[in-house]
Amino acid sequence: VSTQSTGVQLAANSIGVQLMLNFQRRYDDAFIEAKKFLHTVLPHTKKIVIESRDPVPYSVSGTNKDYVLHVIENSIIHDLDMSQWLLQGESFTLKVTGVEVQNKKFSDLHVHLVAQSASFSFPVEIHYSKEHTHYVQNVQFHYEENGKSHVKKFGDDLSAEFNNKFFVRYETAYLRVWSAFHELITTGEPAPKGYQTTFQLLSDAQALISKRPDTEFA
Repeated sequence: VSTQSTGVQLAANSIGVQLMLNFQRRYDDAFIEAKKFLHTVLPHTKKIVIESRDPVPYSVSGTNKDYVLHVIENSIIHDLDMSQWLLQGESFTLKVTGVEVQNKKFSDLHVHLVAQSASFSFPVEIHYSKEHTHYVQNVQFHYEENGKSHVKKFGDDLSAEFNNKFFVRYETAYLRVWSAFHELITTGEPAPKGYQTTFQLLSDAQALISKRPDTEFA
């Protein structure tokens, strides 16, 4: 996938077409504030947890293993992008270390990563599931300060009001994506960066699943 995305970008450049890859959560106020906060506590961070729950029903086309690969590519890619975007501005590496199926539910996955630099190293966890009762979309920072442990959450558990609040955020973020694209094509502003990392993380997560025996997905 990483190689394919580079090829598409190069093909667009070669014929003078403006192409912008994007994920709308980068334009969501909750995650913009989360990114600002992270950089104030980064030296003290012990773990980042990105939680995404979705009321979309579980629907298998093909094998359960095929479905897990589809969920990673179609849904968890947004969380993989968030994991690296939150850290942009720092010199770091981010590596996928594992993908776990929870309770034999193939739409309920945990993805484990490690963020590392010369000054920090901590785990990043993505908790994703379909068939949830409502939308959940948040990021949690676990950190220590003055000898005490803290958890700071950005985003929402939208059980009571997702019909309004979630979709207002969602629509606003997408409008900002289109505004950014308009700036790109009218003023030549640089396109958002970091997508090579996102697609590499996607490829790595899918490779971990592809290597596992089919019997694990029975």
